Amino acid sequence: PSGELNVLVGMIGKMDLTGFNLLYSHLRMDNPIIGSVIDNRCAESSIPVRYPLTRFSFPGYVAVGDAAFMTIPIMGNGIENSIRAGQMLAEAIISDDSVGMETLWKYQVRYYREIGAACYLLDWVKRGLLESDNEELRKFMESGFVRDEDIKAVMSGHVGDIPLSEWIKKPGKLLASRKFTGKVLRYALKGVRAAAAAYSIPKKYNSIEIDKWAYKAENTMKEI
Repeated sequence: PSGELNVLVGMIGKMDLTGFNLLYSHLRMDNPIIGSVIDNRCAESSIPVRYPLTRFSFPGYVAVGDAAFMTIPIMGNGIENSIRAGQMLAEAIISDDSVGMETLWKYQVRYYREIGAACYLLDWVKRGLLESDNEELRKFMESGFVRDEDIKAVMSGHVGDIPLSEWIKKPGKLLASRKFTGKVLRYALKGVRAAAAAYSIPKKYNSIEIDKWAYKAENTMKEI
């Protein structure tokens, strides 16, 4: 409504209505200007900050950037991926001279193949990090097992750019944080499975096949 603002309340993991009301009450205590809840359906909704939506488009609209997929700090909090996605969308439309569903689906397929599927793996790894204590995480980061260059290579689809010499060093770097490594590796294996499912996105637009793929991809992201 005119003269009013929306307030977004979210958290990592699952949030029920009780959790929503608790967070919202704290916001109101610190910010008296915030009014009463007009629509709290967001308490049961998911925001695509973890992995991309399985549907970027429907007749009449297409999602790009934060509306469609997760933000990644190492990639400028999503700015880089948003720009790349915008270029993919533009190239698909120009190539087909169309904004039909077949064309928009080409954009999503390309995004998933080049960027999106890897986000499924990254999400599972982040879950492992979130469940680790600070001391475990400190030892792992100090080991140098994961470098900024490695994350950039994975998210840009250029894993081959990581030197062989670096791969050879990695196993030895895990010895200082065996407990942490075991936990993250378990999550990473789930992530590999999820990324493979996401990467199998149908090449051609077919609503039935897309629904089957979306169901499979989303199920790989459920807590097991």
